Amino acid sequence: MNVAKIFNTRKITGMAILSALAIVLLYIPVLRFSIFPMAPFLEYDACDIPIMFATFSYGPISGLIVTFIVSVIQGLTISSQSSFYGILMHILATGSFTLSAGFLFAFLKHKKFNQIASLAISTVVGSICWLVVMILANMAITPLFMKVPFSELMKIMLPAIIPFNLIKASVNGTIGAILYIPLHKSVSRYLDKQVVTEADLAMLPPVYQANENNATQDNSESNVVLDSSQNNASIDSIDLDNKSNDDNSI
Repeated sequence: MNVAKIFNTRKITGMAILSALAIVLLYIPVLRFSIFPMAPFLEYDACDIPIMFATFSYGPISGLIVTFIVSVIQGLTISSQSSFYGILMHILATGSFTLSAGFLFAFLKHKKFNQIASLAISTVVGSICWLVVMILANMAITPLFMKVPFSELMKIMLPAIIPFNLIKASVNGTIGAILYIPLHKSVSRYLDKQVVTEADLAMLPPVYQANENNATQDNSESNVVLDSSQNNASIDSIDLDNKSNDDNSI
């Protein structure tokens, strides 16, 4: 696997911009709210939308990296009360979506499958994976970190935890997929564009073009000098051979 093909300067820049956008969305109050009164700690936020877009645009590994960056920054700032628990749960939830939906979408795109159908299938599969992972994670991790009895946790599993994760995954995944449809061509052109094109070179000031021509001529002249010196060396060697033959004949 060639790392240079997976990550280049343009892709890293795009990932950084999307990570920053995800953090900005966390600080918009209207985009952060509780869905179920019985579990007010389960808050919907829109920060996963740029992560979903990064997954569809740059691939699952890039989406996972953005997920990790956003999760750590969120856990250290606006959601610092949840500390390591919040960081871990965010990485497990969104990371399960980015890997499953990202790899599936890349596979379907490689097979020339219909784009909208590929996005829809990938979003559904990613949301299901998110839901399954979070059910298991809440059963195994939440009682340890939140000091909640397992029996009490199971009381809100079906009416709150399961629908919350399904809603958050499907809504953010769908919005990310919808944004990808009109913007993916621009992203592709941005990634595929050469850093310096022939058109850019043609727009250089005349002094640079003159220097380039002079350099070319200098190289040509040096080649001629080298060729002539090589010819002279060959002639000298022939004269020496003839002289040696004459000496031997004497």
